[in-house]
Amino acid sequence: MKITRSVLALAVGAAAMAGTLLTAPPAYADGFHDCWFGQRTPEAEPGYYEISGGSCDGSGFVDVDVKIRSGSAAGLYHCGHVFPWNGSLGGWRCVVIQP
Repeated sequence: MKITRSVLALAVGAAAMAGTLLTAPPAYADGFHDCWFGQRTPEAEPGYYEISGGSCDGSGFVDVDVKIRSGSAAGLYHCGHVFPWNGSLGGWRCVVIQP
C-alpha cells in the first residue's frame, strides 16, 4: 500500500512539474532597439552580420533584437552584442530573424 501511494505521489508531482514547464514563457532577448535606417555587412563567419543603424531608440547591450525600418538592412535581427551611442547603433554577431 505504501508503494502505491509513493508511485501515485510521484506521478502527481511529475504531472504538476510538466504542466509548469509547458506554461513557461518562451525565450526572449535581453533588450530591443528600433532604428529608422541602417546597413549591414557580412562577418567572416557565414550567416552573421555586422549592422549599423541610425535614429535608434531602445535599451540593452547583449543578446538584443534590433529592428531596422529602412535602408539596405531593413528587417529584424538578433545580435550577440550592440553598442548604442547618441541615436546610432553598432551591432555584431547579428542574424536575420525576419527580412
